[in-house]
Amino acid sequence: MIDLYTWNTAEGHSVAIMLEAIQIPYQVHPVDMLDLKEQPAAFQTISPNKVPAITDPEGPNAEPVSLFGCAPVLIYLAEKSCHFIPESPAQHYQCLQWVVWQQSDVAPTLSQVHEVVDSGDTLSLALEHQTRLLWQALANQLSGKRFICGEDLTIADFALYPWVVSIKQSSIDPGALAPIARWLEQLSDIEFMHNGLHIP
Repeated sequence: MIDLYTWNTAEGHSVAIMLEAIQIPYQVHPVDMLDLKEQPAAFQTISPNKVPAITDPEGPNAEPVSLFGCAPVLIYLAEKSCHFIPESPAQHYQCLQWVVWQQSDVAPTLSQVHEVVDSGDTLSLALEHQTRLLWQALANQLSGKRFICGEDLTIADFALYPWVVSIKQSSIDPGALAPIARWLEQLSDIEFMHNGLHIP
């Protein structure tokens, strides 16, 4: 059984969605990122205070493996289960580039958005503009496609969905763009997507 160390974050939800989708048995260990004393001891040995993290006692070659970070865990679980990652080399790398884009562009920008909103401040014009650029890039990729990498769900969708649905501000509403609105509607109807957003 996989041990999942996570908290109520978009990246934690991405991995929870993946685990729900592939239906591998797992146990959730909530990790309060603001209270080091309450964190599970096992978590502190496998991660530098970063969620999500997993431990899989049945890793490659039947050896245990521990990983932290959304992208490495999603890729590992996709390769372990042989699901939600394209087999074609060209499509495989296209999928990975959107997972990396989530890590390098989306997560840092939307983290800033949440920090500003949570503090009660107003979003700067620069941050709104930067966020809209992200939405336009995503809308361009989704145009004419059912999901990010085509007709099939992939870990790219799992990586991005929790971040996109977390934005509620009308000035930067991702659903204002038709391709994103359609994508969000499709994903919201999938049970394991809904379940993953509520773990822990």
